[in-house]
Amino acid sequence: MGESKGTDKTAKRMKPLKVDLHLHTAEDPLDQIKHTARELISKAAGQGFDVLAITNHHSLTFNQDLFSYARERGVLLIPGVEVSIRRRHVLLLNPPAGKNISDFKSLSGLRRPETLIVAPHPYFPGMYSLNGSLLKHRAL
Repeated sequence: MGESKGTDKTAKRMKPLKVDLHLHTAEDPLDQIKHTARELISKAAGQGFDVLAITNHHSLTFNQDLFSYARERGVLLIPGVEVSIRRRHVLLLNPPAGKNISDFKSLSGLRRPETLIVAPHPYFPGMYSLNGSLLKHRAL
């Protein structure tokens, strides 16, 4: 019981974070978005966001310059990418560099503490959602 009280006190002291981990920018090769990564970061910082991940399709929009730009504005920028596996979208946050992820087998090789695998819009009606594939590969 004493442990949960300590946890409650810690939780009360923690600041809630405003986060968006699924964002696209003009650098995305598939979407026709007008705002650049820098413009997105500036606007999000102005709206009080603490953490962002730019997850453009098949393209990592992350470098030290963008990371520093975000940090100077009080935002943690997490590297991310939205990949397609069997035409279904999957988000990879903090993916390892140089890995080609093209199927569920290669995706399973990413199971590591520092990488987060996310099913965006998992049940959204449409061909890009994981739908039934989500349950089939839920161990990922």
